[in-house]
Amino acid sequence: MVEVVIHINNRKVVNMKEFREAFNQLKDGKHLVTVKDMRKRSIPQNAYYWGVIVPMVRKGLYEAGYDEVRTNDDAHEVLKHVHLRKHIVSKHTGEIITEIAGSSTTLSIPEFNDYIETICKWASEYLGIIIPSPNEQIVEFEQWQSSIVKSCD
Repeated sequence: MVEVVIHINNRKVVNMKEFREAFNQLKDGKHLVTVKDMRKRSIPQNAYYWGVIVPMVRKGLYEAGYDEVRTNDDAHEVLKHVHLRKHIVSKHTGEIITEIAGSSTTLSIPEFNDYIETICKWASEYLGIIIPSPNEQIVEFEQWQSSIVKSCD
């Protein structure tokens, strides 16, 4: 398998040499070429994750009796272990020796969206909590803000 990261600027491949070298390594035959966004998660995604999802999951886990989950970092570690699990496998034998938690920092924007969606579904099913989507938060904030204004009149 050949992988290459291409850099595009103004709709042109900047590192054309590496791009060509990768294709020159391929043997004759059919090949599947997949292009995916390599940008890491966005700042709004990160803010939503750390500001809404992680605290709600921390509280949900704590209330479900998981007393060891006291901080947002604890909850983050649980989420990574549950949803970003990686097997350590021997390429020679296929034997799995252990599992480790993957990293959320390496996820692309679409991958991080999938991660968030998976967590929200899991939190609903396993912890019985509904994590509001970013859009729902805006509506709730606007309703709260208008109630404050009305109470001040």
